[in-house]
Amino acid sequence: MLRKIRSTIFTKGLIAFINLALLLITSKYLGGSIVGQISLVVLNISIIQIINEIYTGYALVYFIPKFSLKKTYTNGLIWTLFCVALSSIVFLIFKIGLPEFWLHSTLLSLILILHSFHMVILLAKEKIRIYNALMLLQVLILLLLLSINVFVRQQHTIYSYIFAMYGAYGSVLLLSTYRVSRLLKDDIISEHLHYLEVVKKGLTNQLGNLAHTLSNRFNYYIIGSSLLIGVYANSTSLIESVWIIGGSAAPIVLSHIANSGETKENARLALRIARLCFVLSACCVLLLFFIPNAWFVYFLGSDFADTKQFMLYLSPGILAISFSTIISHYFSGIGQQRVQLGANLAGLCCTLLLSAFMIARFGLKGACLTASLSYFVQAFILFVVFIKTQGVGLKTLWTYRA
Repeated sequence: MLRKIRSTIFTKGLIAFINLALLLITSKYLGGSIVGQISLVVLNISIIQIINEIYTGYALVYFIPKFSLKKTYTNGLIWTLFCVALSSIVFLIFKIGLPEFWLHSTLLSLILILHSFHMVILLAKEKIRIYNALMLLQVLILLLLLSINVFVRQQHTIYSYIFAMYGAYGSVLLLSTYRVSRLLKDDIISEHLHYLEVVKKGLTNQLGNLAHTLSNRFNYYIIGSSLLIGVYANSTSLIESVWIIGGSAAPIVLSHIANSGETKENARLALRIARLCFVLSACCVLLLFFIPNAWFVYFLGSDFADTKQFMLYLSPGILAISFSTIISHYFSGIGQQRVQLGANLAGLCCTLLLSAFMIARFGLKGACLTASLSYFVQAFILFVVFIKTQGVGLKTLWTYRA
């Protein structure tokens, strides 16, 4: 398992560098206001995806090894079409985000969700090399197409990014469809999985994911100005890049535990990996202190002069989540999504209670501090429940040698 984790960390490290290049291009050549618009479109897509993944998300990893893949896949397609249509209509009626980009948000959501569904299936079948390759290919194509739109076609609008998303998401969807079709042909399990079994766990899991996402991104709707949203979104994206460490290990932990079951040794292993992810993430945050602020202005543009300051305000909460991500996926692997839900709802409550006041009083600094506190609350609750319920002691954190 550790070899798979190292491979995934390497892949996500490459993805992080590509995402950095994407961020530099959009910031430098499109400007803060367009970055803010892109962030709102992407947020709407993310919310639709989270709602859809009540059935097609990572909670399904727990079930796929045990039930008919063909029936599970058919149910997933029906669910996806229904959820994307319903969610998009609700967004349009209530004018959430940018209504003028409603159609693009809907189509991109459908393409991305179908591909993500395929990725969940590949992960559940422990096809880690294919899983990593498709993740890397998606951002490579996105970077290539965005570069063509910006530097060759000289298209410096939000559509340069939207059309690049169509190309990237569509390409990997075709490839993942091919790989999953081969797994469907080899499916020999006849026992059918019913909607309610998945929805029961998936609803809990995705409500938690939605709460986790809105713990930070809800601030987008409070900030208001596209330019300020762009500055805040860039600061968030840059500091969240340290999550590639925990984010690389977490799906492997989830897949391993879903296939091997709940044991004390797995609990100890999860805690030890969480510690390692925290230490590596802390080293990355420490490097931030030594990067001159002038570099951010040079590479991102004058709109983003305060990016480093906002990243530092966000860093305590980011580090807390870098640790708790592994614990969260451990609970998913043993089918206890309610723990995640409780922790994430507590974090979201912090945001809902504090964000309007903090942003009105302190501006973007207040948004960062609110998000950081929200993340810390989530991580603290997950850690306490894990220690109390899984029969592992704090000494496990210090006795493991990575």
